[in-house]
Amino acid sequence: MKKNKNVCDTVILFIPHNDALYRLRDPLRFLPPANEFYKSPYMEKSVCNPRSEELQRHYMPQVTLTRRFCGKARSVGLLISFSAPKIVFDTNLLEVGDEDFDTLISNLKERLEEMGVLVTEDALRSAEVVTIHYGKNIDLSNISKGIAPCLIVQEISRWNPFVRMDVMKATYLDNGSQVRFHSSKLDVTVYDKTKEALADIKKLKKYKEASAISDALYDSQKLRQIFRLEIRLGSCRKIREVIKDATGEELEDLKFFRLFNSDYAKAVNSLFWQRMKRGRRPYLLTEENSDKQLLTLLRCFKPPKALQVLGVVNALKFATKQELLNQTGNNPTVRNVFRSLEKMNIIGNFTDRLIEKIGEEIEKNGGKS
Repeated sequence: MKKNKNVCDTVILFIPHNDALYRLRDPLRFLPPANEFYKSPYMEKSVCNPRSEELQRHYMPQVTLTRRFCGKARSVGLLISFSAPKIVFDTNLLEVGDEDFDTLISNLKERLEEMGVLVTEDALRSAEVVTIHYGKNIDLSNISKGIAPCLIVQEISRWNPFVRMDVMKATYLDNGSQVRFHSSKLDVTVYDKTKEALADIKKLKKYKEASAISDALYDSQKLRQIFRLEIRLGSCRKIREVIKDATGEELEDLKFFRLFNSDYAKAVNSLFWQRMKRGRRPYLLTEENSDKQLLTLLRCFKPPKALQVLGVVNALKFATKQELLNQTGNNPTVRNVFRSLEKMNIIGNFTDRLIEKIGEEIEKNGGKS
């Protein structure tokens, strides 16, 4: 196995309608037929899904003819949605790196041709990215034996890291093995990748993808325990905004060859992991007994402030951060207490030390392939 700098998983590309960029060999394969789509200005989309016999050979992308707004103008073109690791490896348990870009483009072009969509490699390289999912698979087996990903997910479900983000909401899925913090066009998800992979093997058992998943899921016949962090950026505006927050760089364009970059992936993953960790710190003190809590706070604050912070810490045993802020009418004093707690360098239980090690793996951004 070689080490690889991880880049991304799901990508959606947009290529404007132009015979020099793409052609449809079989317009009737689209539903509704592509010819009808082009004739009717009121038809929003026409979809081409992979066939069962194609999926038995390998993973396939999804293709959609669409009309979308670019600024004030409406643009007709082709949306190509795919998982980059699955195009290269038939599974996203393995991660693609910068050096896999040429293979990705070549494989994607071949898969599209199988679907009757003829696209040039240059068109794919320079296509506009309208959605991209950066993220990182963390093999907990390499960090600490006996820790299941669902334990980390359940720990994170107690936090409220994105309270200051606009309409960011938490959703708990699949019996607590997945937590999503989401707002419009932005989704931060942590989940048990091992559990998802085992379910996919059963669901896709007649396809080659199931075999690829099974091969990647076991290391020397031992089940890998994989925790995943994923940052899903669902619009051009959100991609630009997050890249600027993470790197300070203002992107000239959103071409695929530019965004397929492990440095961007590392910066985005690290930015959101650090934000999530800040949401953890206020809860660490709630796990200590009252005497120890007060001593810890007196080392950090003057007595009046320490007592004020202690009150909020004890309240966190019965309510979340968001609930406390709502109940106090977003009181500036309470918000200031939370800011103070988030700045404290608190090392708590074993789980918190494991969280630190996961952060180190995200900083390394190495990938197994």
